[in-house]
Amino acid sequence: MAHHKINILSLKNAETEIPNGINNFVISGPGKLPYDFSSDYPYFFEGVVLGLCVKGEATIRIHFKEYKLTKNTTLTILPTHVFQIIEKSDDLILECLFFTFDFFVGLVLPSDYKVLFQISRKPCMTVSDEVALNLLNYHNFIVKQYYHTKKAFRTQIIRGLLYSLLLEIVSLYKKDHENGKDSSSLTRQEEVTGKFFALLMDNYKTERNVSFYADKLCFTNKYLSSIIKDVTGSPISRWIDEFVITAIKIRLKTTNMSVLQISEEFNFPNPSFFGQFFKRYTGTTPNKFKRM
Repeated sequence: MAHHKINILSLKNAETEIPNGINNFVISGPGKLPYDFSSDYPYFFEGVVLGLCVKGEATIRIHFKEYKLTKNTTLTILPTHVFQIIEKSDDLILECLFFTFDFFVGLVLPSDYKVLFQISRKPCMTVSDEVALNLLNYHNFIVKQYYHTKKAFRTQIIRGLLYSLLLEIVSLYKKDHENGKDSSSLTRQEEVTGKFFALLMDNYKTERNVSFYADKLCFTNKYLSSIIKDVTGSPISRWIDEFVITAIKIRLKTTNMSVLQISEEFNFPNPSFFGQFFKRYTGTTPNKFKRM
């Protein structure tokens, strides 16, 4: 999926650029998102988005798939996921929290890869009124603390509340799995897909050939490719290239690294080859993209 423009959302300077902002954490305002989202292009946020649709409806695309948001629909977008709001109703109220994992320094985060994979392939979940109210109470309490700018230990209090909310979300997915509602009793193919993405996250900077991942998983290129296509609906090469392109866009937009430095970081033989690769998927050169 080639895009000529991607909006990189960053919380690096949230404390100074967003009213009441806290570095690595920001909330949606009363009935309004903290960013003016356009449906014209996708967004990337190197962190987590937790949301709950309170009113109205919207269609959102998350990594090639479209999801419908209606009342009581939860939204969980993980790092590396590109998302785009396709359309939304005029009365849409989507309460959201944006944060990076750096916000949880000192706390032990859930590391259950199986649950993360479940969330990754099912980022939207419709819950009961009771569950929605419970999640909204968490959100409202966090918002209340957020606006108490003079309160002692404000950031630490919000961190603890957000951590509890995150665990509530994870517990919903675990319960959903235990009840068999999301068919997440992982099949052999899904387990292989999870291992592939784990490998991809560790090696995307230097390895772009299907053969590398197939060899690591002891499969032929053809067999691994067929598994990834069956489970995700997209070719394995598309996932690899999308991962690489997204990461490169982030470097270009959020760092002062030169094209040569980025080219070397991502193990390209030379800047010329790097430029050709980037233009093939985006329609523009790295330098032009950096200036957009």
